[in-house]
Amino acid sequence: MTKQMKECMMRNPHTDIVHAGEEIRNPYGSVTTPIVQTVNFYFHDTTELEEYYKEKKDLTDLGKERYPRFKYGRTGNPTQQTAEKKLAAIEGGEAALLTSSGMSAVTAALLDLLSAGDHLVIVGDPYFHIKEFVDRYLSRWGIRADYVPINDFAAMEQAVRPNTKVVFAETPTNPHLRVIDLAKSAAFCKERGLIFIVDSTFATPYNLRPLEYGADLVIHSATKFMSGHNDVIAGAVIGRAEHIVRMRESLEIMGGTIQPTIAYWVIRGLKTMGLRMDRHNETSMRVAEFLHKHSKVKAVYFPGLPSHPDHEIAKAQMRGFGGVVTFEVETLEQARKVVDAMSIPKIASSLGGVESLISVTAMSAMAYYFMTPEQRRERAIPEGMIRFSIGIEDPEDILADLEQALEQI
Repeated sequence: MTKQMKECMMRNPHTDIVHAGEEIRNPYGSVTTPIVQTVNFYFHDTTELEEYYKEKKDLTDLGKERYPRFKYGRTGNPTQQTAEKKLAAIEGGEAALLTSSGMSAVTAALLDLLSAGDHLVIVGDPYFHIKEFVDRYLSRWGIRADYVPINDFAAMEQAVRPNTKVVFAETPTNPHLRVIDLAKSAAFCKERGLIFIVDSTFATPYNLRPLEYGADLVIHSATKFMSGHNDVIAGAVIGRAEHIVRMRESLEIMGGTIQPTIAYWVIRGLKTMGLRMDRHNETSMRVAEFLHKHSKVKAVYFPGLPSHPDHEIAKAQMRGFGGVVTFEVETLEQARKVVDAMSIPKIASSLGGVESLISVTAMSAMAYYFMTPEQRRERAIPEGMIRFSIGIEDPEDILADLEQALEQI
Protein backbone atom coordinates (compact mmCIF):
# COMPACT_ATOMS: atom_id res chain seq x y z
CA MET A 1 0.00 0.00 0.00
CA THR A 2 1.41 3.38 -1.03
CA LYS A 3 1.77 6.37 1.30
CA GLN A 4 -0.94 8.16 -0.72
CA MET A 5 -3.34 5.24 -0.27
CA LYS A 6 -2.71 5.15 3.51
CA GLU A 7 -3.28 8.89 3.82
CA CYS A 8 -6.53 8.67 1.88
CA MET A 9 -7.84 5.87 4.10
CA MET A 10 -7.34 8.14 7.12
CA ARG A 11 -9.36 11.06 5.78
CA ASN A 12 -13.08 11.46 5.19
CA PRO A 13 -14.04 10.80 1.54
CA HIS A 14 -15.58 14.28 1.25
CA THR A 15 -12.15 15.80 1.96
CA ASP A 16 -10.27 13.57 -0.47
CA ILE A 17 -12.79 14.14 -3.23
CA VAL A 18 -12.09 17.87 -3.05
CA HIS A 19 -8.32 17.91 -2.46
CA ALA A 20 -6.71 14.58 -3.39
CA GLY A 21 -4.33 14.56 -6.34
CA GLU A 22 -4.08 18.32 -6.71
CA GLU A 23 -0.90 20.36 -6.48
CA ILE A 24 -0.36 22.39 -3.30
CA ARG A 25 0.78 25.32 -5.45
CA ASN A 26 -0.67 25.64 -8.94
CA PRO A 27 0.85 27.98 -11.53
CA TYR A 28 0.11 31.66 -10.87
CA GLY A 29 -1.35 30.75 -7.46
CA SER A 30 -4.52 29.40 -9.08
CA VAL A 31 -6.90 27.72 -6.61
CA THR A 32 -8.29 25.46 -9.33
CA THR A 33 -6.21 23.19 -11.55
CA PRO A 34 -5.51 25.09 -14.79
CA ILE A 35 -6.48 23.80 -18.23
CA VAL A 36 -3.17 23.33 -20.04
CA GLN A 37 -4.50 23.73 -23.57
CA THR A 38 -1.56 22.78 -25.77
CA VAL A 39 -0.62 20.09 -28.24
CA ASN A 40 3.15 20.31 -27.80
CA PHE A 41 5.50 20.78 -24.85
CA TYR A 42 8.87 22.27 -25.75
CA PHE A 43 12.36 21.44 -24.51
CA HIS A 44 15.04 24.03 -23.80
CA ASP A 45 17.74 22.00 -25.57
CA THR A 46 18.44 18.53 -26.94
CA THR A 47 20.05 17.43 -23.68
CA GLU A 48 16.76 18.01 -21.87
CA LEU A 49 14.96 16.03 -24.58
CA GLU A 50 17.45 13.19 -24.20
CA GLU A 51 16.96 13.15 -20.41
CA TYR A 52 13.19 12.99 -20.93
CA TYR A 53 13.46 9.90 -23.13
CA LYS A 54 15.82 8.19 -20.69
CA GLU A 55 13.65 8.86 -17.67
CA LYS A 56 10.51 7.76 -19.49
CA LYS A 57 12.15 4.49 -20.55
CA ASP A 58 13.56 3.80 -17.08
CA LEU A 59 10.21 4.36 -15.37
CA THR A 60 8.32 2.35 -17.99
CA ASP A 61 10.74 -0.56 -17.63
CA LEU A 62 10.09 -0.50 -13.88
CA GLY A 63 6.33 -0.33 -14.43
CA LYS A 64 6.06 3.01 -12.64
CA GLU A 65 3.75 5.96 -13.21
CA ARG A 66 4.67 8.52 -14.48
CA TYR A 67 7.47 10.68 -15.88
CA PRO A 68 7.56 14.23 -14.53
CA ARG A 69 7.04 16.19 -17.72
CA PHE A 70 5.27 15.95 -21.07
CA LYS A 71 6.14 15.92 -24.76
CA TYR A 72 2.95 15.61 -26.84
CA GLY A 73 -0.71 15.98 -25.92
CA ARG A 74 -1.72 12.47 -26.91
CA THR A 75 0.83 11.02 -24.44
CA GLY A 76 -0.26 13.11 -21.46
CA ASN A 77 -1.14 16.54 -20.15
CA PRO A 78 -0.80 18.24 -16.72
CA THR A 79 -4.57 18.71 -16.39
CA GLN A 80 -5.15 15.07 -17.26
CA GLN A 81 -2.46 14.01 -14.79
CA THR A 82 -4.16 15.90 -11.96
CA ALA A 83 -7.48 14.22 -12.75
CA GLU A 84 -5.75 10.84 -12.76
CA LYS A 85 -4.04 11.47 -9.42
CA LYS A 86 -7.40 12.42 -7.92
CA LEU A 87 -9.09 9.33 -9.36
CA ALA A 88 -6.34 7.04 -8.04
CA ALA A 89 -6.53 8.63 -4.59
CA ILE A 90 -10.30 8.43 -4.14
CA GLU A 91 -10.47 4.88 -5.53
CA GLY A 92 -7.48 3.75 -3.45
CA GLY A 93 -5.32 2.67 -6.40
CA GLU A 94 -1.69 3.19 -7.27
CA ALA A 95 -2.42 4.87 -10.60
CA ALA A 96 -5.24 5.83 -12.95
CA LEU A 97 -5.73 6.34 -16.67
CA LEU A 98 -8.32 8.82 -17.93
CA THR A 99 -9.78 7.94 -21.33
CA SER A 100 -12.10 9.47 -23.91
CA SER A 101 -15.13 7.39 -22.83
CA GLY A 102 -16.18 4.56 -20.57
CA MET A 103 -16.04 2.15 -23.49
CA SER A 104 -12.52 3.36 -24.28
CA ALA A 105 -11.53 2.43 -20.71
CA VAL A 106 -13.01 -1.05 -21.15
CA THR A 107 -11.38 -1.67 -24.53
CA ALA A 108 -8.00 -0.32 -23.34
CA ALA A 109 -8.03 -2.72 -20.40
CA LEU A 110 -9.17 -5.81 -22.29
CA LEU A 111 -6.92 -5.24 -25.31
CA ASP A 112 -3.91 -4.83 -23.04
CA LEU A 113 -4.60 -7.88 -20.89
CA LEU A 114 -5.79 -10.36 -23.53
CA SER A 115 -3.94 -11.95 -26.42
CA ALA A 116 -5.03 -14.13 -29.33
CA GLY A 117 -6.50 -17.38 -28.08
CA ASP A 118 -7.16 -16.16 -24.54
CA HIS A 119 -10.44 -16.60 -22.71
CA LEU A 120 -12.37 -14.42 -20.26
CA VAL A 121 -15.30 -14.95 -17.96
CA ILE A 122 -17.96 -12.24 -17.76
CA VAL A 123 -20.07 -12.26 -14.62
CA GLY A 124 -23.68 -11.17 -14.76
CA ASP A 125 -25.36 -9.15 -17.48
CA PRO A 126 -22.80 -6.68 -18.90
CA TYR A 127 -23.45 -3.37 -20.62
CA PHE A 128 -24.67 -4.13 -24.14
CA HIS A 129 -21.71 -2.54 -25.96
CA ILE A 130 -19.21 -4.44 -23.81
CA LYS A 131 -20.87 -7.66 -24.88
CA GLU A 132 -20.78 -6.44 -28.49
CA PHE A 133 -17.07 -5.63 -28.24
CA VAL A 134 -16.28 -9.04 -26.80
CA ASP A 135 -18.49 -11.10 -29.11
CA ARG A 136 -18.01 -9.16 -32.36
CA TYR A 137 -14.47 -7.82 -32.13
CA LEU A 138 -12.35 -9.79 -29.65
CA SER A 139 -13.62 -12.97 -31.27
CA ARG A 140 -11.75 -11.95 -34.45
CA TRP A 141 -8.53 -12.70 -32.58
CA GLY A 142 -9.84 -15.96 -31.20
CA ILE A 143 -10.57 -14.44 -27.80
CA ARG A 144 -13.71 -16.05 -26.42
CA ALA A 145 -15.92 -15.35 -23.44
CA ASP A 146 -18.26 -17.33 -21.24
CA TYR A 147 -21.07 -15.55 -19.40
CA VAL A 148 -22.04 -16.76 -15.95
CA PRO A 149 -24.74 -15.65 -13.49
CA ILE A 150 -23.68 -13.23 -10.79
CA ASN A 151 -22.51 -14.83 -7.51
CA ASP A 152 -22.82 -18.31 -9.00
CA PHE A 153 -19.37 -19.60 -8.09
CA ALA A 154 -20.08 -23.12 -9.29
CA ALA A 155 -20.80 -21.71 -12.75
CA MET A 156 -17.63 -19.60 -12.55
CA GLU A 157 -15.61 -22.68 -11.68
CA GLN A 158 -17.09 -24.56 -14.60
CA ALA A 159 -16.43 -21.65 -16.98
CA VAL A 160 -12.72 -21.25 -16.18
CA ARG A 161 -10.40 -22.84 -18.73
CA PRO A 162 -6.61 -23.28 -18.88
CA ASN A 163 -6.43 -20.21 -21.16
CA THR A 164 -8.69 -17.99 -19.01
CA LYS A 165 -6.94 -14.71 -18.15
CA VAL A 166 -9.61 -12.27 -16.98
CA VAL A 167 -12.82 -12.20 -14.98
CA PHE A 168 -14.93 -9.11 -15.71
CA ALA A 169 -17.91 -7.97 -13.64
CA GLU A 170 -20.14 -4.93 -13.17
CA THR A 171 -21.55 -3.92 -9.81
CA PRO A 172 -24.29 -2.90 -9.50
CA THR A 173 -25.39 -4.20 -12.89
CA ASN A 174 -27.60 -2.43 -15.42
CA PRO A 175 -30.61 -2.48 -15.27
CA HIS A 176 -31.26 -5.09 -12.54
CA LEU A 177 -28.77 -3.57 -10.05
CA ARG A 178 -27.34 -6.93 -9.01
CA VAL A 179 -24.36 -6.69 -6.63
CA ILE A 180 -21.39 -9.05 -6.81
CA ASP A 181 -19.71 -10.46 -3.71
CA LEU A 182 -16.37 -8.74 -4.26
CA ALA A 183 -14.29 -10.43 -1.57
CA LYS A 184 -15.39 -13.93 -2.57
CA SER A 185 -14.93 -13.17 -6.28
CA ALA A 186 -11.48 -11.65 -5.73
CA ALA A 187 -10.38 -14.67 -3.71
CA PHE A 188 -11.68 -16.99 -6.45
CA CYS A 189 -9.61 -15.10 -9.04
CA LYS A 190 -6.47 -14.91 -6.92
CA GLU A 191 -6.49 -18.66 -6.24
CA ARG A 192 -6.54 -19.28 -10.01
CA GLY A 193 -4.16 -16.52 -11.11
CA LEU A 194 -6.89 -14.54 -12.91
CA ILE A 195 -7.11 -10.77 -13.24
CA PHE A 196 -10.32 -9.45 -11.71
CA ILE A 197 -11.78 -6.31 -13.33
CA VAL A 198 -14.78 -4.53 -11.84
CA ASP A 199 -16.84 -1.88 -13.62
CA SER A 200 -18.06 0.15 -10.65
CA THR A 201 -19.73 2.98 -12.56
CA PHE A 202 -23.11 2.65 -10.80
CA ALA A 203 -21.50 2.50 -7.36
CA THR A 204 -18.81 5.22 -7.66
CA PRO A 205 -15.78 5.22 -5.33
CA TYR A 206 -17.88 7.16 -2.84
CA ASN A 207 -20.16 4.17 -2.28
CA LEU A 208 -17.75 1.32 -3.00
CA ARG A 209 -14.01 0.77 -3.54
CA PRO A 210 -13.54 -2.66 -5.17
CA LEU A 211 -9.74 -2.54 -4.86
CA GLU A 212 -10.12 -2.80 -1.09
CA TYR A 213 -11.85 -6.16 -1.60
CA GLY A 214 -9.10 -7.53 -3.84
CA ALA A 215 -10.06 -6.44 -7.36
CA ASP A 216 -7.08 -5.80 -9.65
CA LEU A 217 -8.61 -3.03 -11.76
CA VAL A 218 -11.63 -0.77 -11.48
CA ILE A 219 -13.31 0.81 -14.49
CA HIS A 220 -15.66 3.79 -14.55
CA SER A 221 -17.67 5.60 -17.12
CA ALA A 222 -16.74 9.02 -15.73
CA THR A 223 -19.54 10.32 -17.93
CA LYS A 224 -21.96 9.27 -15.22
CA PHE A 225 -21.82 10.05 -11.48
CA MET A 226 -18.17 11.10 -11.42
CA SER A 227 -18.69 14.09 -13.71
CA GLY A 228 -22.31 14.20 -12.72
CA HIS A 229 -23.74 16.97 -14.89
CA ASN A 230 -24.73 15.19 -18.13
CA ASP A 231 -22.16 17.26 -20.04
CA VAL A 232 -18.96 15.15 -20.16
CA ILE A 233 -17.95 11.91 -21.87
CA ALA A 234 -14.94 10.24 -20.25
CA GLY A 235 -13.73 6.96 -18.78
CA ALA A 236 -11.20 5.76 -16.25
CA VAL A 237 -9.18 2.68 -15.30
CA ILE A 238 -7.67 2.54 -11.81
CA GLY A 239 -5.40 -0.06 -10.23
CA ARG A 240 -1.79 -1.17 -10.00
CA ALA A 241 0.76 1.03 -11.74
CA GLU A 242 2.22 -1.86 -13.77
CA HIS A 243 -1.14 -2.32 -15.51
CA ILE A 244 -1.79 1.39 -16.02
CA VAL A 245 1.65 1.99 -17.58
CA ARG A 246 0.99 -0.59 -20.27
CA MET A 247 -2.55 0.62 -20.90
CA ARG A 248 -1.34 4.19 -21.26
CA GLU A 249 1.13 3.13 -23.94
CA SER A 250 -1.59 1.15 -25.74
CA LEU A 251 -3.99 4.10 -25.58
CA GLU A 252 -1.36 6.42 -27.05
CA ILE A 253 -1.28 4.14 -30.09
CA MET A 254 -5.04 3.56 -30.33
CA GLY A 255 -5.81 7.25 -29.82
CA GLY A 256 -8.45 7.08 -27.08
CA THR A 257 -6.84 9.88 -25.09
CA ILE A 258 -8.76 12.72 -23.50
CA GLN A 259 -8.73 16.46 -24.11
CA PRO A 260 -7.42 18.70 -21.28
CA THR A 261 -10.70 20.63 -21.19
CA ILE A 262 -12.61 17.39 -20.54
CA ALA A 263 -10.09 16.37 -17.88
CA TYR A 264 -10.76 19.72 -16.18
CA TRP A 265 -14.52 19.09 -16.21
CA VAL A 266 -13.95 15.65 -14.68
CA ILE A 267 -11.96 17.27 -11.85
CA ARG A 268 -14.69 19.84 -11.37
CA GLY A 269 -17.40 17.19 -11.26
CA LEU A 270 -15.46 14.97 -8.85
CA LYS A 271 -15.22 17.75 -6.27
CA THR A 272 -18.98 17.64 -5.66
CA MET A 273 -19.42 13.90 -6.10
CA GLY A 274 -19.70 13.20 -2.38
CA LEU A 275 -22.42 15.80 -1.88
CA ARG A 276 -24.31 14.62 -4.95
CA MET A 277 -24.03 10.95 -4.02
CA ASP A 278 -25.45 11.63 -0.56
CA ARG A 279 -28.54 13.11 -2.25
CA HIS A 280 -28.69 10.36 -4.90
CA ASN A 281 -28.43 7.67 -2.21
CA GLU A 282 -31.04 9.23 0.04
CA THR A 283 -33.64 10.04 -2.61
CA SER A 284 -33.25 6.72 -4.42
CA MET A 285 -33.85 4.84 -1.20
CA ARG A 286 -37.04 6.80 -0.61
CA VAL A 287 -38.19 6.26 -4.19
CA ALA A 288 -37.50 2.52 -4.01
CA GLU A 289 -39.47 2.19 -0.76
CA PHE A 290 -42.35 4.19 -2.24
CA LEU A 291 -42.47 2.05 -5.37
CA HIS A 292 -42.15 -1.18 -3.38
CA LYS A 293 -45.39 -0.35 -1.56
CA HIS A 294 -47.31 0.95 -4.60
CA SER A 295 -50.15 -1.26 -5.81
CA LYS A 296 -49.51 -0.54 -9.50
CA VAL A 297 -45.83 -1.48 -9.38
CA LYS A 298 -45.07 -5.10 -10.18
CA ALA A 299 -41.42 -5.24 -9.08
CA VAL A 300 -38.63 -2.95 -7.85
CA TYR A 301 -34.91 -3.54 -8.39
CA PHE A 302 -32.80 -1.68 -5.83
CA PRO A 303 -30.09 -3.19 -3.61
CA GLY A 304 -31.15 -1.07 -0.65
CA LEU A 305 -34.42 -2.99 -0.34
CA PRO A 306 -34.43 -6.16 1.82
CA SER A 307 -36.35 -7.86 -1.00
CA HIS A 308 -33.39 -7.49 -3.38
CA PRO A 309 -31.48 -10.79 -3.85
CA ASP A 310 -28.12 -9.13 -3.08
CA HIS A 311 -29.28 -6.84 -0.28
CA GLU A 312 -27.04 -8.38 2.40
CA ILE A 313 -23.98 -8.21 0.13
CA ALA A 314 -24.72 -4.60 -0.79
CA LYS A 315 -25.30 -3.66 2.85
CA ALA A 316 -21.93 -5.14 3.82
CA GLN A 317 -19.96 -3.58 0.94
CA MET A 318 -21.56 -0.25 0.10
CA ARG A 319 -21.79 3.14 1.82
CA GLY A 320 -24.98 3.87 -0.11
CA PHE A 321 -26.98 2.07 -2.78
CA GLY A 322 -26.64 4.51 -5.67
CA GLY A 323 -28.79 6.78 -7.76
CA VAL A 324 -30.66 4.38 -10.07
CA VAL A 325 -33.93 2.59 -9.35
CA THR A 326 -35.45 0.13 -11.82
CA PHE A 327 -39.07 -0.90 -11.54
CA GLU A 328 -41.78 -2.71 -13.47
CA VAL A 329 -45.39 -2.08 -14.32
CA GLU A 330 -47.54 -4.65 -16.08
CA THR A 331 -47.16 -3.78 -19.77
CA LEU A 332 -45.16 -1.76 -22.27
CA GLU A 333 -48.16 0.50 -22.79
CA GLN A 334 -48.33 1.22 -19.06
CA ALA A 335 -44.57 1.88 -18.90
CA ARG A 336 -44.86 4.39 -21.74
CA LYS A 337 -47.76 6.14 -20.01
CA VAL A 338 -45.81 6.46 -16.76
CA VAL A 339 -42.69 7.78 -18.45
CA ASP A 340 -44.65 10.21 -20.63
CA ALA A 341 -46.56 11.51 -17.61
CA MET A 342 -43.45 12.34 -15.58
CA SER A 343 -42.68 16.06 -15.55
CA ILE A 344 -39.32 16.23 -13.73
CA PRO A 345 -37.13 13.59 -15.41
CA LYS A 346 -36.23 13.88 -19.07
CA ILE A 347 -36.53 10.84 -21.33
CA ALA A 348 -32.89 10.01 -22.02
CA SER A 349 -30.65 6.95 -21.98
CA SER A 350 -27.79 8.02 -19.72
CA LEU A 351 -27.64 8.27 -15.94
CA GLY A 352 -25.76 9.73 -13.00
CA GLY A 353 -26.35 13.44 -13.55
CA VAL A 354 -27.88 16.17 -11.44
CA GLU A 355 -30.97 16.06 -13.66
CA SER A 356 -33.23 13.04 -13.30
CA LEU A 357 -33.51 10.88 -16.42
CA ILE A 358 -35.99 8.11 -17.16
CA SER A 359 -36.45 5.50 -19.88
CA VAL A 360 -38.53 2.50 -20.84
CA THR A 361 -35.86 -0.20 -20.80
CA ALA A 362 -37.43 -2.20 -23.62
CA MET A 363 -37.27 0.97 -25.78
CA SER A 364 -33.63 1.78 -25.08
CA ALA A 365 -31.36 1.61 -28.11
CA MET A 366 -29.74 -1.66 -27.07
CA ALA A 367 -33.08 -3.38 -26.48
CA TYR A 368 -35.31 -1.73 -29.08
CA TYR A 369 -33.01 -1.81 -32.10
CA PHE A 370 -30.75 -4.76 -31.45
CA MET A 371 -32.89 -7.31 -29.62
CA THR A 372 -35.93 -9.32 -30.51
CA PRO A 373 -38.68 -9.68 -27.87
CA GLU A 374 -37.34 -13.18 -27.22
CA GLN A 375 -33.81 -11.85 -26.62
CA ARG A 376 -35.19 -9.24 -24.25
CA ARG A 377 -36.94 -11.96 -22.32
CA GLU A 378 -33.71 -14.00 -22.20
CA ARG A 379 -31.95 -11.01 -20.62
CA ALA A 380 -34.87 -10.51 -18.20
CA ILE A 381 -35.97 -7.19 -19.71
CA PRO A 382 -39.75 -7.20 -19.31
CA GLU A 383 -41.84 -4.96 -21.53
CA GLY A 384 -42.99 -2.94 -18.53
CA MET A 385 -39.52 -2.21 -17.10
CA ILE A 386 -38.55 1.42 -16.36
CA ARG A 387 -35.09 2.68 -15.38
CA PHE A 388 -35.09 5.85 -13.31
CA SER A 389 -31.80 7.72 -12.82
CA ILE A 390 -32.61 9.97 -9.89
CA GLY A 391 -31.05 13.41 -9.83
CA ILE A 392 -30.60 15.92 -7.03
CA GLU A 393 -34.01 17.59 -7.30
CA ASP A 394 -36.15 17.87 -4.18
CA PRO A 395 -37.13 14.35 -3.02
CA GLU A 396 -40.72 15.37 -2.24
CA ASP A 397 -41.17 16.75 -5.75
CA ILE A 398 -39.83 13.54 -7.28
CA LEU A 399 -42.15 11.39 -5.17
CA ALA A 400 -45.16 13.57 -6.02
CA ASP A 401 -44.28 13.35 -9.70
CA LEU A 402 -44.08 9.56 -9.51
CA GLU A 403 -47.40 9.40 -7.69
CA GLN A 404 -49.25 11.38 -10.33
CA ALA A 405 -47.59 9.45 -13.16
CA LEU A 406 -48.61 6.09 -11.71
CA GLU A 407 -52.18 7.35 -11.40
CA GLN A 408 -52.28 7.47 -15.22
CA ILE A 409 -52.36 3.65 -15.44
